[in-house]
Amino acid sequence: MTRHQKPAQQSAESRPAASSLGRLLLAAGVLACVGIVVLMIVDPWQPDDGKPSADGESRAATPQSKSSPDAAVAEPPIVPARPAVVPVPDPEAAREEAVVALQEEESRVVDELLTRFPDHPEAKGYREKFKTLKAKDDEDLRAGKQEDSDLNAARESVAQTRLRAGRIYQQQGLSWQAEKHWRRSAELAPKDTMCRLELGAMYRQKNRLSDALRIGEQLLEIEPDNALFHANNGALYVRLKRFDKARESARRAMELEPENEEYAELYESIEAQQ
Repeated sequence: MTRHQKPAQQSAESRPAASSLGRLLLAAGVLACVGIVVLMIVDPWQPDDGKPSADGESRAATPQSKSSPDAAVAEPPIVPARPAVVPVPDPEAAREEAVVALQEEESRVVDELLTRFPDHPEAKGYREKFKTLKAKDDEDLRAGKQEDSDLNAARESVAQTRLRAGRIYQQQGLSWQAEKHWRRSAELAPKDTMCRLELGAMYRQKNRLSDALRIGEQLLEIEPDNALFHANNGALYVRLKRFDKARESARRAMELEPENEEYAELYESIEAQQ
């Protein structure tokens, strides 16, 4: 063999040794991987998600770190809201305020009458009467003597002032102003008949028959056995061509006052139209 052939021969001789070493390293690597996998399976400190293992038992999950993005955020405790404090109304204070408001209302009505009709004797009389009543009410307020009866008396006073004011306006041909005062009077005095009689008469005069009948029904609610109220409603029913209701009202008026000839004539006229 020549000098140039020796390295090739040596390389060929070293190949089996290198190949054996490579196989040993590869086997060692495989064994290492298998060992890691075995440790991951049987390691008791392996974090578990709570799912049952192969033997059917479940390991408790290791608490996650607070810095973990998947960590559950604890909800703040629910603090019950405090109930709202509702102020207890003072009946005496409310009564005093109502009396004062009614006094102011009556004062405005009287001032308006005196402004529009300065020479009207009845308007001047209202002014003097109002001054006297207001002085008494002011004294009661200062002494703390306001009672429910005082409030009712204030309402009645304003209702009567409005009733008389409406009559003055009606005399002056201002029926729309009269209606305003009479309606307010009826609101303040639910059982009063005079303001409703004035309203009913005005509505009949203005041919507002439905409004007149509504007032007539209110009057009968207050005094169901009043023959005049039944007769007035009977005449309204005739004008509305509701003859059955007209006959019924006229008959009831005759029953309540059989000696009244006008009611008998009303009933006969209704019968003649059938």
